[in-house]
Amino acid sequence: MNTPGHAHPGESAENKLQSLTQALGAAKIGYWTWAPDGRMHWDSVTKALTGAPDVNQNTSITDLLVHIDGGHEQLLDAFEASSLKQIPFIQTVTIIQGKRKLRKLRMIGQVDTSTEHKEQSIAGICFEDSAAGSAVENRTSTLEDFFDHSKVMMAELDLEGVFLRANTAWGSFLGTDSSHLIGRSLLNYLHPNNLPNTKVWLKQLTKRQNIADIRPTAQGELSAQVYIHGKGNREISWTWTADLKTKRIFTITRDITETYQEEAELTKELELAQQSNTELESFASTASHDLREPLRMISSYLELLQERYLEALDNRGRRYIDYACEGANRMRTLIDDLLAYSRIGKTSNPHEAVALEDVIANAIDNLSVAIRQSKAEITVDINDAPIAWVIRSGSHGFSRIYSATRLSSNSPMSF
Repeated sequence: MNTPGHAHPGESAENKLQSLTQALGAAKIGYWTWAPDGRMHWDSVTKALTGAPDVNQNTSITDLLVHIDGGHEQLLDAFEASSLKQIPFIQTVTIIQGKRKLRKLRMIGQVDTSTEHKEQSIAGICFEDSAAGSAVENRTSTLEDFFDHSKVMMAELDLEGVFLRANTAWGSFLGTDSSHLIGRSLLNYLHPNNLPNTKVWLKQLTKRQNIADIRPTAQGELSAQVYIHGKGNREISWTWTADLKTKRIFTITRDITETYQEEAELTKELELAQQSNTELESFASTASHDLREPLRMISSYLELLQERYLEALDNRGRRYIDYACEGANRMRTLIDDLLAYSRIGKTSNPHEAVALEDVIANAIDNLSVAIRQSKAEITVDINDAPIAWVIRSGSHGFSRIYSATRLSSNSPMSF
């Protein structure tokens, strides 16, 4: 009877190797060898795990590298270091299978010390790293779900602008199934006005491909217009990243039609407001000029009355003339203020602090005649009256208030 873990005394070396191979196969552990000249051999289990071809006398490390997702230089360096320094070979590689389905493989090897060459062969095993493989698979699955179900339009294009992948949001936007986009050019959906710029963009990416080793990626933003039957023209904006080595463009696209329309309306309203302000300034300038002429005549005759007929008037008549002259001066100030107000934002006059009770008193003084005629009583109750920073216009009016700080005042003002 054989003791577990020990071969039968009469068992040959070939039988031992066959038994070991069967045990490895049952455990889904592959066997491989690597020679310093780059030749590799592997068994059927390694072939199944990696997707590599059947082994022949010309099989090399290159036949394995094409199934590994990146890290090629690191793997080759590890083979050489293990061979030259006679240290264990331990590497984890990512295998690409099918539609970029990834799995992690653990490769462990040992230098063959049976030869005395400077560089020695390595023999080893490989097996699926289930924990890492599951994590990669779950991560890939999560990213695919996010890509497919995202409400943001996502797509993968080649450097000619042809759709390689597009998520369901693209189909919903265009009113079709996203699978219908595969193999079609993005240019087919753009407004003719946007075709020249987009073609220039794609041509520039193709030129950059020649320096992909120096700058392997590029990125930026673009906007264009798309015509959709039943929806009319839609404005889109996309952020793109290009992988020049794999000749792929990854895009995230947004429908900005509403935003674009709002900006256009806002721009139009701003232009109308600027036009209105210009017309207002022109009107104020014309009106103030036209009003000055009759006011100048009134002031001139009042001055003549004061100079030539003042002694012929009693005290009441003199007081009436004073009131008229003061009213004319206020009218002149108000006309100047009207013109100054229309030029707000264009003046460089300094600001100064003015108490608002002074402004209110000035306003009531301008209405004194109307107040007396109506026998009105004006009461202003200001508590903590604010101080305003204003541009003073004329000797009485104030054309603009910019900011205010509060000043304590507890007594009402009566006029």
